[in-house]
Amino acid sequence: MRLMREQGADIRFADIAREMGVSAPALYRYFADRDELLSAIIADGFHDFAATIADALDASPADDLNARVQAMGRAYRRFAVSDPQRFSLLFGLPVPGHAARADTAAVDANVTAMANFEQLVRSVIDNDALPSPLVTDVGPAIANEVQTIQAPAGARIPAATYQALLHTIAAVHGFACLETFGHLGWISEQARDDLFDAQIKLLAQVMGAPSDSTKH
Repeated sequence: MRLMREQGADIRFADIAREMGVSAPALYRYFADRDELLSAIIADGFHDFAATIADALDASPADDLNARVQAMGRAYRRFAVSDPQRFSLLFGLPVPGHAARADTAAVDANVTAMANFEQLVRSVIDNDALPSPLVTDVGPAIANEVQTIQAPAGARIPAATYQALLHTIAAVHGFACLETFGHLGWISEQARDDLFDAQIKLLAQVMGAPSDSTKH
């Protein structure tokens, strides 16, 4: 990861071996090729990302939807801006020459991350505080698929609420990308903080948090 931060994601076994003081062929005792190494790094990144989201939600009240939206959003943003190169490796364009594999651990780690996102709202439902999302119309495709993609454990999340969760994740991710990749550099850091605070309040309403709990 240090090499990637210094010179980008297009690293070679020879670069890694030189830093480690070993021969490049020695690395093949641990990884079959560079694709396997990159997949392992990506999987590790998604595991850390999932843990970051889980820890943030675990520290917030289980029945307070507004607090949980804020906890998730702020944790997501911190993960992105704290290590832009790693965030880009997980969510940016594919690394040149890296053949994505559907059966890699990275896919499983990404699924784990999504299951943690589900806990944002599932714990609220478990505490008999079913949200009323801002948008209740759900297309037939998403209505069908959200029932099959949910983690098997725990209460089932209604389609409209799951759709609102996806809207929220997409909005937070979009902000994180704009900021991490330098597209919000035209406003000050304080202005970005203020803008993000406003977005979190908006997303809490999208998710269906009570209006009197959207005050930050």
